[in-house]
Amino acid sequence: MPRAPVDRAVAAAERTLSILEAFMKKGGIVSLPELERETGLFKSVICRYLLSFERHGYAFKRSDGKYQLGVSALRLGKTYEKAFDAAHHITPLLQRLATATQESASYYVRQNDLRLCLYRVESPRSLRVSVQPGSLWPIDETATGRIFQRFSSERPEHDILPEQGFLAHSSNIGQEETSSLSAPVFGVDNLLMGALTISGPTSRFDPLANSEARQLLVAAAKELSREFGAAEAV
Repeated sequence: MPRAPVDRAVAAAERTLSILEAFMKKGGIVSLPELERETGLFKSVICRYLLSFERHGYAFKRSDGKYQLGVSALRLGKTYEKAFDAAHHITPLLQRLATATQESASYYVRQNDLRLCLYRVESPRSLRVSVQPGSLWPIDETATGRIFQRFSSERPEHDILPEQGFLAHSSNIGQEETSSLSAPVFGVDNLLMGALTISGPTSRFDPLANSEARQLLVAAAKELSREFGAAEAV
């Protein structure tokens, strides 16, 4: 059976992206041997691409022989930042969580020494935990508070579940008859961006027994972290 013809334009694009990914993996400064190892391309091929990178301002050669991302790469990143709509990524994800778990789903960010409920989708059930978007809460011993404590200090947290992507859980803390499950969301350089939280009445929602909710929350936090630019390993 004859091989399908190679699309040279696609192959060139794949090589370009693999070189850019190698730059990002190495913190924006990389040597030719490192590019060879990371991309699997021959040095002669990489050099041809780097010439184009230099012409268009995406990289430049340093005095030590290494290559560094250039100002065009910065402009590309800034353009992405301007176009990025957090609500467009977060709200549908919260809606999926609320529908799948039948409990309320929220996204919190840190604001000084408090946590801010930035986005929220309420449970479709009549009995539910109600929190208003825009409300401020202390960074306490709730599941969400523990996420912010865990990833902003060296304090050990015995209620963090590392085998489930550093999930935190709590019951009857902050609000009576409320149980919560929370996961961290990371961004560029794997810095903490916020926390995804599922919460419901304690009589119905058990964070430790509900393995489906834990799996859904871990998957959602990883998905959002990727959207925010976190490394794949997170």
